[in-house]
Amino acid sequence: MLDMNSLRQIILKDSIRSLDNMCIGGENLSNVIIGKELVEIDANSIQYYNQPINLYLYALNPPQIINGSPNANNYIVHVPSKSISAYQQAEGWKEFGTILPIEPPIVTGVDTASVSWVQNFSATGYVWTLYTDEAKTQRFMSLTFDANGHLTHIDINSGHMPERMPALYQEDGEEEKQFAEYYSFTISGLSPDTKYYYTRQSLKGTEVIDEETGSFETQSDGEEGLEQNSGNSSKPQKIIKDGNMYIHNQREIYNIDGSKVNY
Repeated sequence: MLDMNSLRQIILKDSIRSLDNMCIGGENLSNVIIGKELVEIDANSIQYYNQPINLYLYALNPPQIINGSPNANNYIVHVPSKSISAYQQAEGWKEFGTILPIEPPIVTGVDTASVSWVQNFSATGYVWTLYTDEAKTQRFMSLTFDANGHLTHIDINSGHMPERMPALYQEDGEEEKQFAEYYSFTISGLSPDTKYYYTRQSLKGTEVIDEETGSFETQSDGEEGLEQNSGNSSKPQKIIKDGNMYIHNQREIYNIDGSKVNY
């Protein structure tokens, strides 16, 4: 057994395709992160000790579980949001009552949106493009990021100049940002009560190796705010209420799967 009692987390990147019963474990281990190429995992490969282990799986397709099924009570499974349904229906994985998205939902304000995406360990950069129409012919802006998620270039359509430039949203000091699980930033200067469309491309050199598309809608200027977080931070915050986790962005509260909660 590989004893890692001094470690809190381990990252196994895209070179890992199969995880056998080598038994990864440690009394203080709480996070195991496995890259997107994993296709097979032994049910006994990750050893449970004193606390539930957060298992972050970047594979879009659920890996095959061999040699039994892991005890669902010992693990909290996190997968890319667009793959949650596939994991919930896959043999072995469907036994886990809760499967959470690795990246938080897009959380909007009246003129802002906090956007996140899952890290691709093979990527050398990312391009995130915002459009004002579903056909994606009216480009609002394109943002270019390096492999570490740092904003390196902004290309704004002159007809859609925002009041404030987009800025990276950092979560300094928060435990979940001490290892790579997702990148996030806040874009400002959007129009209230407007639907926007976006694409996010992961690049390896000039080649697009994965792409995500979606949409979000900003809030109305006159919308009543819900109960507020303590303090004056305008950043989305995670809150726990009645044993459940929510994303709170001052005006709205969302479940971890991105659906709005009405109190």
